[in-house]
Amino acid sequence: MTINKLLGASLVASALLVLVVPALAQSSSTVTTTKKAMHERQSQYTAAIGSCMATAVTTRDSAISSAIGTYSSAWQGAVQARSAALASAWQNSDAKARRAAINKAWRDYRSSANSAKAAFKKAQHNAWSQFYKDRKACSPTAASEDKATEGVDNQ
Repeated sequence: MTINKLLGASLVASALLVLVVPALAQSSSTVTTTKKAMHERQSQYTAAIGSCMATAVTTRDSAISSAIGTYSSAWQGAVQARSAALASAWQNSDAKARRAAINKAWRDYRSSANSAKAAFKKAQHNAWSQFYKDRKACSPTAASEDKATEGVDNQ
């Protein structure tokens, strides 16, 4: 009985070996093929792709820079408006009216600051979305070389 079990186990092991070895060899050739295809794609780089990507990067960063300037101006305006409103509120001798004016000044400031931030985030997102489209139009493989995403610019 033990010999029968031993022979049965040997047959099962042989069958697994026959099935597993070709599968391993096949996955090894797939890796080699993938590396070869990647090398071929990288060798297809042209000056036109480089120029196209440089334009895409410049366009994206110019849009983000402009959005930062707009955001900065809007935030600065919100701070100036808050300052003027609070200075005026503190001149009020009526405590109830003074508190109401102070609360309104802060509420208006938060609203302006939040609007400025939302506009900036939208402009930033739009710049990156356009960049993704431009990058894809330049070369399908460009994304594998430049893996940056809009998360890089998040503050």
